[in-house]
Amino acid sequence: MADRHRPRRGSMAYSPRKRAKRQFGRVKSWPEADVDSVRVQGFAGWKAGMTHILMRDNNPFSPSRGQEVRKAVTVVEVPALRVLAVRGYRMTPYGLQTAGEAWANPEQLNSDVAGLFPRLAKPSRAEKELAEGIKIQKRGGRIAQPNRYAVNLSDDDSHDDLLRTEAGHVVRFNSREEAESSAKHNNGKLKVLSEHDQDAHLENLSGQDLSEVRIIVSTQPDHVRSVPSKVPEIMEMMLTGGDTQAKLDWAKEHLGKEFEFGDVFEAGKDVDVIGVTKGKGWQGVIKRFGVKLLSHKNSKRRRQIGNMGDFGTGYVRKTIRQAGQMGYHQRTELNKRIITVGDPKDDNITPDGGFLHYGEVRNQYILIQGSLPGPAKRLLRFRDPTRPRGGEFPLEITYISTSSKQGV
Repeated sequence: MADRHRPRRGSMAYSPRKRAKRQFGRVKSWPEADVDSVRVQGFAGWKAGMTHILMRDNNPFSPSRGQEVRKAVTVVEVPALRVLAVRGYRMTPYGLQTAGEAWANPEQLNSDVAGLFPRLAKPSRAEKELAEGIKIQKRGGRIAQPNRYAVNLSDDDSHDDLLRTEAGHVVRFNSREEAESSAKHNNGKLKVLSEHDQDAHLENLSGQDLSEVRIIVSTQPDHVRSVPSKVPEIMEMMLTGGDTQAKLDWAKEHLGKEFEFGDVFEAGKDVDVIGVTKGKGWQGVIKRFGVKLLSHKNSKRRRQIGNMGDFGTGYVRKTIRQAGQMGYHQRTELNKRIITVGDPKDDNITPDGGFLHYGEVRNQYILIQGSLPGPAKRLLRFRDPTRPRGGEFPLEITYISTSSKQGV
């Protein structure tokens, strides 16, 4: 009789507890919203630190209703995001698949494309070997995965010095003659990189039966002095409201433009926050899982588990709690309330001496009730709540602390 195959049963919970792939979280699902106008369902910002506020408790069901209560809040700096592209998805028997995408033209971005994609600016060793007609060695390092529409790397408009290999890699030459010579030497395996036709790609998306429309945005870390990395992070965000054509029209209108946090969310609403927690490195089983210490009469050591499982199983089960990586995991916190959206030009939020390990907030900021995952300078992502709760009550803030956090 053949073996039966079925989906696994039970929850994996937080397993496996391994390091996240990147420093900012990945939104795995977007909620459905019943709205008429088109709007973005997410945003991103950098965690600055925490402070406290005094606010009036306007919840009529609270024991402290009408009284002034103290709340801990997290300050997140949220400079504007820039729209780079629009991408459409169609539903297939195998799930969502990309139907196409349309990118903003370089002149719409008002910035150097090589700055958004720094890996394209400097060719790797493998790319140099390919341009010289030398067989690529495994030790040749990375082969850049360029964006197929980032073609504004040359000074002229002809793009004659940009060629594309069969594998999709971009190779840049000093002149057209050098490119043709290399193409002949490689038996025609190089071809000219064509210009991206934005209107044609948008028309292609309009003619398809799309299930979802998302935009590709980039952060602008060059506006944030406290963040050491100035390389923009590229991420997807869902568009909701209206029909498919309305979403495509909205995306076309906003290609290359910026949008702010206030255009997406407003004070008093709840959001889900996705971030990567603070890394603790390799930790023992006691700290990692909170296992109880063994008896003081135990032989040799106490900071371990009692046994590694039963004798009948020929291996150690993955459910056995052991030492390993702790922290630097992606986590999602649901229904975090936005207290206020502010601008430091009008209402300064930076405490005396600056935020610890962050410094001064110079861009638009938000206050989120409670704590958020990750240390200072960690990039956090926001989205509409997937499990919305009712009972929104008006906010009445009476005091925001800007006292020193330096311990003096």
